[in-house]
Amino acid sequence: MLGCGCLEGIRYFDTKMPGSKGTIKTISDAICLHEEDYGIAWKHKDWRIEEVEARSSRLLTIFSA
Repeated sequence: MLGCGCLEGIRYFDTKMPGSKGTIKTISDAICLHEEDYGIAWKHKDWRIEEVEARSSRLLTIFSA
């Protein structure tokens, strides 16, 4: 499994590749799809009520082995 700053919901996919003799070879967990925390997307402070609201930014990552 990945050793990164991944959030919940990591999904792995198998893929099929041609073998040396024309047969189909299945590679397990060859493609990984997940989100990573990418810092703060925006932050706003309402000075009238002294309340801060922020949203995190996420990066969708597709990784193949």
